[in-house]
Amino acid sequence: MNDQWPEVINRYGKASVPNLYLIIVIKILNMKKVMNLLLCGAVVCGFASCGNQTKKAEALMDSAKNSVESMAGAVDSVAQKGLAELMKESEGKYAQEIGLLDNPLLKGRLEALTKDLAPEIIKNFNTQTPVVSEDGIFKFSGGKAHEVPAFNTTIYYDSNSDNMRVDVERNGKVQTFVEKGDLKVSDALKQK
Repeated sequence: MNDQWPEVINRYGKASVPNLYLIIVIKILNMKKVMNLLLCGAVVCGFASCGNQTKKAEALMDSAKNSVESMAGAVDSVAQKGLAELMKESEGKYAQEIGLLDNPLLKGRLEALTKDLAPEIIKNFNTQTPVVSEDGIFKFSGGKAHEVPAFNTTIYYDSNSDNMRVDVERNGKVQTFVEKGDLKVSDALKQK
């Protein structure tokens, strides 16, 4: 037996072999954490000790920041295009049929817009209308099964301005949530 084993057994008590393996793994993981911290500290000290290197590091950080901001803009553009495409593909179909409210592009924005009301909207999106559109504005709705007037939700998405509006009607009272300013909807689209 190695010289360290008696110390481990004395420290942790008599342990079975699997427990000893677990202790060894924990010690190794702790050593890795210490090594990572030391390595990070050395890198920071290296940058801090040389003024010229610090300027290079700052320039590198600025470049990285600009790249990240550029990538974030591209991701937003893809998400907008993705939701517009999703709505175009969904036209004529029912939300439940294609899992529209489960789609992360739509669900994330619905939750961000309606906050605590989102789970209730999703739960009561039973009796549905198909997705319809007019001039790039899409509409679909769903209400509580057998009690649509008690809880009904209409979702509008304007693919031209990437704007979403959610109208929640409960017992005749309408609560409207809009992402960006106002989203005007024609009477013809409301009636579809």
